[in-house]
Amino acid sequence: MGGITFSLMEDEYQKIVAEYGFNSKDFWLFDNENLLIFNYTRNGQFASDIAITSRGMIERYCDLRDKLLQRSIPMELFIKKSGVRCHL
Repeated sequence: MGGITFSLMEDEYQKIVAEYGFNSKDFWLFDNENLLIFNYTRNGQFASDIAITSRGMIERYCDLRDKLLQRSIPMELFIKKSGVRCHL
């Protein structure tokens, strides 16, 4: 998204992901054509990645990404609203 970082509260993220029936915490889309889903252990360590080639699944994740971006806000605003103190 042009170098802008967006953020979303965890509860909002979980609500949206549940609507789509997904349980992935981390995925990357490249040019709306390639999808990687990352898996982590319970303590947050990277475990594996899965390359998805199904066009239908890629389209579902594109829809999910769009929905997440609609509900997210730029990181700078998120930090101001959350009260977290940090330097960007």
